[in-house]
Amino acid sequence: MKYLYLTLLLVIGGCSIILPKPHDAIMFDQIVSIDISVNKLSCSNKEWGDLLQKTEHLKLYTELRGDPQAPAIAQLHEALQKANVSQNETFCNSVININKVRIQTIEKAWKGR
Repeated sequence: MKYLYLTLLLVIGGCSIILPKPHDAIMFDQIVSIDISVNKLSCSNKEWGDLLQKTEHLKLYTELRGDPQAPAIAQLHEALQKANVSQNETFCNSVININKVRIQTIEKAWKGR
């Protein structure tokens, strides 16, 4: 009987390594909210406080959860902070466009879970 329990434990434990992390509705909701906000950004009017707060929240949440997308979220947050303080409007717009693609990539990764 001990061997049966040990075998079951090994099989269940092995599955958690092979299978990806389960869907997290909170993270997906946050990235959708961030996506909406980024699409409304303006480099001429930089009132981005709410957006930066959302990205910081999601950054910490994904890091604490150990999510594979945590580095991408951290890069998103850092890039938006740099664009927010930049005086160069062309740079700001390019950062926004690049990060729209990053957000779509994160959404695709999380959508499949």
